[in-house]
Amino acid sequence: MELVRRNIPVTLRSPVSPLHPSVCSVGAGGLWMPFHCDDKRTDRWSLETLQELWTIGQNPQTDKNLVEIMTAIVLQQNNDGVRETTKDTISHYPDTNKLPMWTRDARLDFQQLTVEMLSWQNIVYKLRIPPEDELKRAGYYHAWMFQTPIVDSPNMLEVRTVLYCTDVCDFGNSDGLQNMFPPSEMERQAATLT
Repeated sequence: MELVRRNIPVTLRSPVSPLHPSVCSVGAGGLWMPFHCDDKRTDRWSLETLQELWTIGQNPQTDKNLVEIMTAIVLQQNNDGVRETTKDTISHYPDTNKLPMWTRDARLDFQQLTVEMLSWQNIVYKLRIPPEDELKRAGYYHAWMFQTPIVDSPNMLEVRTVLYCTDVCDFGNSDGLQNMFPPSEMERQAATLT
C-alpha cells in the first residue's frame, strides 16, 4: 500500500483474490497489539500501523466500520510492574522499564491493574469479564487494560482491494502464476484424501 501511495508502480499477483474464501485473513480478527519480536524495528512498525488504524477508526467519513476502537484486556499471572496494590490502596507505581514501549502511547489509555482494580472497572464499563474470584482461581492476579483498534478484516480487505487493486492486480490462473505458486506438499497430500 505504501508503494502505491508513493506512485511507485506495483503489480500484485496471486492465484486468488484476497476476498476468496480460501484466504485465512478474510475471517481473521484484527486486534492491534505488538507481540514480542527480536527485531528493533518492530516498535516503529507497530506505531506506524497504530497511527494508520487509529486514523481510520476516528474517521466518520469511512463508508464501512473498518476499524473500531475498543477496550482490550490482557490477563496476566505475574506482576509486570505494579507494586503492592490492595482494595484499600488504589495507587500503583508501574516500573515503566518493564513495560513495552507501545504502552506509553497516550491514545491507548494503558493501565496496569490488579484483578481487584479490574473488577471495579468491570462494574463501571460492563466489560463482561469473569468475577474476581474466578480469575484468581485460574491464576490471574494482574491485567493490562487499554484502548486498541480492531480491524474488520473482511471489510478492510474488500475496501483495500478496490482502492489499491484497480489496475495493478492479477488474480486467477494467468500465465506464470502456476509456476510462481506450485502446489505445496500439504496441498498434494490433501488432494489424495478425497
